[in-house]
Amino acid sequence: ARASPPSITSSYQIDDKSRSAVSSSQHEDAVVIVESNTDVPHHDDVPTAKRLSPLDATIHLVKGNLGPGCLNLPHAFALSGWALGSGLFVLIALQGIYSMSLLVYCKNLMETSSRHHTITFMDVAKASLGSTGGHLVELFLFVLQGGVCCVFTSLIRTNLLAFFPWLSDLASVVVVSAGLMLMVLLRFLKDLLWLSATANVIMIISILTATIAGLIHFSTESAEADIIVANPSPSVIVTFASDMFFAFEGIGLVLPVENSYFCQQQRPFANILVGSMSIVALLFILIGVSAS
Repeated sequence: ARASPPSITSSYQIDDKSRSAVSSSQHEDAVVIVESNTDVPHHDDVPTAKRLSPLDATIHLVKGNLGPGCLNLPHAFALSGWALGSGLFVLIALQGIYSMSLLVYCKNLMETSSRHHTITFMDVAKASLGSTGGHLVELFLFVLQGGVCCVFTSLIRTNLLAFFPWLSDLASVVVVSAGLMLMVLLRFLKDLLWLSATANVIMIISILTATIAGLIHFSTESAEADIIVANPSPSVIVTFASDMFFAFEGIGLVLPVENSYFCQQQRPFANILVGSMSIVALLFILIGVSAS
């Protein structure tokens, strides 16, 4: 007896199952599932009262980059010259803003492709670079933020000793460290908003004061002073780039702010990020050129 040919319907069902299996296999190979740190607040975990508005996010992003690094920019511009320094500044600033925007884009892309939350910088690094790359990024981020914290602690200690000269160096470090450690107990960025806003006001006043003083000095003594337009020495360029990378110190704060932001539909976080960093870049070049 002749065997009957397989029906078209069963053939289609087999093909559909095969395509589904292949598609599922490819999807599992392409997507890296990252077990993120559940202790870090995420969009869905942040209470409504603790979520950030566009203004709140801007304040935190500006404060995250407007730190002690900007105080060294006049020296960097004085070494490189205002023309060369301005050109290098634009390149490094664009690179910094692009890197921060790319970090947010990759984080959101991984979240849409995975059933798990991608929350931290290390989550993105491990998903895109593997475990070794993730540990390297974690190490570099620790060194960057640790260095910034050491400089910031030293600045606070110096000002504290100016007001209380009877304090010893050890006592001043203990007082400053204890005050900073208390802030670690605050879980949500909303609770730190008042501190970030106050710090922004103080830093902007400092930048404007230095800018005005530099312009006054330039207008009264420019005829006698030697103004450097460009100094293309390799060591100067490396020094300038190092100072700029130190000034744009807030890449580690981008994802925590994005995780607490809740106005994605009205104003996408990417727009808030670019706008905030543009403000920072304007303040940086203002103090760098005028105060140098």
